[in-house]
Formats: sequence, structure tokens, C-alpha cells
Amino acid sequence: MYGMPRKPTQEGQILWVSIATALALIQFPYQKINGNPVPTIIFNDKPTLFHAFILSLNFSFFGSFTTITLRDRHPRLARCCLLLAVVSMAIGAGIVLWLTVPMSFKLIARYFSELKPVNDN
Repeated sequence: MYGMPRKPTQEGQILWVSIATALALIQFPYQKINGNPVPTIIFNDKPTLFHAFILSLNFSFFGSFTTITLRDRHPRLARCCLLLAVVSMAIGAGIVLWLTVPMSFKLIARYFSELKPVNDN
């Protein structure tokens, strides 16, 4: 119906997450590694993983935007593009988790190693 708001779709959510992530990446401090800027917060000294993350972000944006564009005229092609967007978003999330989970375990281990045992005497 005209004038009724549409329910949020999966491809719309992926599109907005991709845009928000790209805008957030612009705000991070960078360092030049081999002439390429790499954010120092998560991807410190890992330019290959940063470039893989950017590629997955681009594919998720492209897949979701193409899905939104083609879903009325070519629904089968739109489903393939949606699959590309979902898989690319999952790969991007996996890259970020692969980098942040070990870092958080190091922080937790450092916290517990600095605690002094309490004597029960």
C-alpha cells in the first residue's frame, strides 16, 4: 500500500550496517603500511586482514543495494545478490571477531595476573 511504511528488510539492514561501518572506519586513527592506510585500533600491523574486511564490506554493500534494486523485477537474481550480501557480512564479522577475541582474552589474562591473592591468615 502506498503511504504505509515497509517492514525493515534484511537487505536494508545490511545496507545500513555497511554504510555505518564505512563511516566509522573513517574516524579511526590510521598508520601507513606499505603506502596504504590501516586503522591502528583493530587492524594494527595486519593490512591484509584490513583489506579483506574492506572487500567484504564492499561486497555486502553491493549485494544489498543490488537486491533492493532488483527485488521487484528479478526476484531470483535478487536472492543471489542477497546471498552475496549475507555471506560477505558474515565474513566481515568473522574477520573482526578473529582479531578482537584474542585481544580481549589478553586483556582479561592481564587483569587476573595483576590481582594479588588474598591471604587467609
